[in-house]
Amino acid sequence: AKNTYNFDRVEFIVIRDREMVYEKFKSGELDWYQVGMARRWIEDIPKEQNITKGYIQKRKIWNQQPVGYSGLCFNMRKPPFDDIKVRMAFAHLFNREMLMEKLFFNEYEYTNSIFPGRDWGSGNDRPRVEYDPDYAEELLEEAGYEDRDDEGYLIDADGKRLEVTLEYANQGWERIWLPVKEDFEEAGVKFNLKLLDPSTLMKKISERQFTIHFQSWGALLFPNPETSWRSSLADKHYNNNIPGFKSDEVDDLCQEYNRVLDRAGQKAITRKIDELVCEQFPYAFAWHSNFFRVLFWDRFGHPETYVTRIGDQLNEQMLLLWWFDVDRQK
Repeated sequence: AKNTYNFDRVEFIVIRDREMVYEKFKSGELDWYQVGMARRWIEDIPKEQNITKGYIQKRKIWNQQPVGYSGLCFNMRKPPFDDIKVRMAFAHLFNREMLMEKLFFNEYEYTNSIFPGRDWGSGNDRPRVEYDPDYAEELLEEAGYEDRDDEGYLIDADGKRLEVTLEYANQGWERIWLPVKEDFEEAGVKFNLKLLDPSTLMKKISERQFTIHFQSWGALLFPNPETSWRSSLADKHYNNNIPGFKSDEVDDLCQEYNRVLDRAGQKAITRKIDELVCEQFPYAFAWHSNFFRVLFWDRFGHPETYVTRIGDQLNEQMLLLWWFDVDRQK
């Protein structure tokens, strides 16, 4: 297309340490930096001298990109998450409200659907799952966890402790998981945290060697629900049906979705799929955003809108649409 891909040469640098990426950006070694941490955006960045002087520009950019869902994913193939009451209890112990207020500066939206923020899903028609430790306690009692051991953790009728391990690969997320751990342990759940190498964690999740896992997904402009929810994928490795979800009704709807050509009919089907999936609590939903937060050294020209209407990868959007501005560079 005309006026696109304007850079003659692009250099990519692989940096495995996320903090090092930020430091290299500030030193001018990198041209731009996508800000993933709300605290950094609200508290740290306004204090940077190169930003206050205007050498670095700060933008929050909204568009209509499809947004994916994220949350605590339960391995429904084995205890304790083969019991829907336990899954529901964990969803009501996931204190998103506290995280949103104390750590995220209310920057994000609560996820309530596998198609958040879009009319492909039914999230607007359902009440949001809220932090409710009293209700969670009732659910866990119904699931057989009526007593506690000497350390205060819930046990079942056989004396087996309710214990899970959340493995994660980004040490920066420790600030999120530590308060989450406190809430679960106060409710009687032994909630372990374990930092792993990213490739090790990916392999374990792909081979279903986990109990609970935090998963984030991207989204397609036109959804393809069968790749995440078809029953035939539930007991296979290396696919998107990570929780092991199975539903004959959802399988039938996925087949029907593939045959329907009009958009209204497709959306009616995906909204029904959304309802049926969410009823089973394969995830305790987390949060999402519909914007990019970006810092860039002020040497670029760009369209007035910065990105396309539905573009979803900021780096690709910049390579597609931006250009060097010689006067700004000087």
